[in-house]
Amino acid sequence: MKAHRRSGFDEFAAEPGLEAPPGGGPLPRIAPLTPPYPPAIEDALRRWMAPHVAHDPLVLFRVLHRHPELASRMGALGAGLPAHGELPVADRELVIARTCARSGCEYEWGVHAVVFPEHTADELAAHLPAPQLLEFLVPAGWYRTITGLANALALPPEPWAARFGDNADHAG
Repeated sequence: MKAHRRSGFDEFAAEPGLEAPPGGGPLPRIAPLTPPYPPAIEDALRRWMAPHVAHDPLVLFRVLHRHPELASRMGALGAGLPAHGELPVADRELVIARTCARSGCEYEWGVHAVVFPEHTADELAAHLPAPQLLEFLVPAGWYRTITGLANALALPPEPWAARFGDNADHAG
């Protein structure tokens, strides 16, 4: 199957030598790092992944680590959002899934896809204390940034990730 380029951001040239992802699909604009990784990168990639994850580091993480200093700065916020909050995991994943879906980012949505009930910001404000509401809104901004980045890089979905249309309506 021939790889294709996604629409939008077409003014950015694809990195030379990129190969189509397994099964075809869009090419990422910047090739992700591939193993074997230098020891410092291997360690950094493992820290970005959840403990006991069986699959390879995410393509997004492997692209970001082409600039280790930038990846390190981004990792501090990305790791801090889920680690030390008051917001229940289900609510946090809801805002991530909704932000990814509304941004049209199948890549990141597939990584986080879970079916959740509908909530509006007003409904959330009515039952969440201010710290939890902030923990709901900050990931929305963060994942808006991540989805914009993943879309701009034209990352194909991870092979193991959910796809739009799997178990949920992504347009939510």
